[in-house]
Amino acid sequence: MALNAFALLLLLIVATIIIYKKNKTITGLKALLQEKKIALKRIEEKAENDKKTQDKIFSIISHDLKSPINGLKSLLLLLKNGDIDSNDFLRFTPKLYNDVDAMSFSLSNLLSWSKSQMKGFIHVPVNFNLREEIQETITSLKENITKKNISVENLAPDSIVINCDKNQFKIIIRNLLHNAIKFTNSKGKITINIIEDNDFYKVTITDNGVGMTDDIKNKIFSSDKKYITTYGTANEKGTGIGLKLCKQMIEHNKGTLSAETILGEGSTFYFTIPKN
Repeated sequence: MALNAFALLLLLIVATIIIYKKNKTITGLKALLQEKKIALKRIEEKAENDKKTQDKIFSIISHDLKSPINGLKSLLLLLKNGDIDSNDFLRFTPKLYNDVDAMSFSLSNLLSWSKSQMKGFIHVPVNFNLREEIQETITSLKENITKKNISVENLAPDSIVINCDKNQFKIIIRNLLHNAIKFTNSKGKITINIIEDNDFYKVTITDNGVGMTDDIKNKIFSSDKKYITTYGTANEKGTGIGLKLCKQMIEHNKGTLSAETILGEGSTFYFTIPKN
């Protein structure tokens, strides 16, 4: 009798161990399955984002870049065939310059943005003088500034040296200044200044242009993949990539991007750079 009870007890213990191991195996398989589902979802999201990136690239190439190129080609063909003389052609020179300049700027943004989406940012921090770099950017956009008769004041102190990726800083400043010029009316004013903010330098770019609605501002600073194409005060067209690219690069350099704007009165864009 005692032997049978012992055998039954042993059988129950063995059965319990087997059931425990099975449950543990099932729990482990469920956890593994959940991990695989999460990994698969990430792959699907990446594929979807890559597709959106590809679609955006082709959209920009086919519309924002192809149309001005076709216009330039048609005009050169007229000149080649003798359908217009050189004097008539010269009348189109300002428009040709604007188109080529816009294409060059869009292409530069497109290449930087595409590279960041496909391969991520390559971060090479170096020391450089902040005021000098800002002044070089102002000089590079002198034609756009002169054409709209805008005054640009660089109030950055001579003494500030920062450490960050110089190439990315150039892209950030150029895009923000380009946007300020784009949305400032003729004879307007743009001011660039530096504010010390605890462990950061805050770069401010202020214009007295047309400003933005809260809806557009929210869309610019949203984390989605949508891009807003807008037109400037002289009908300048943008691809919508510039500010998104700036935001990504600023955050990559451990800073933040923000803006204050009043519709009809102008905007101020701020971005921070760590002092150390």
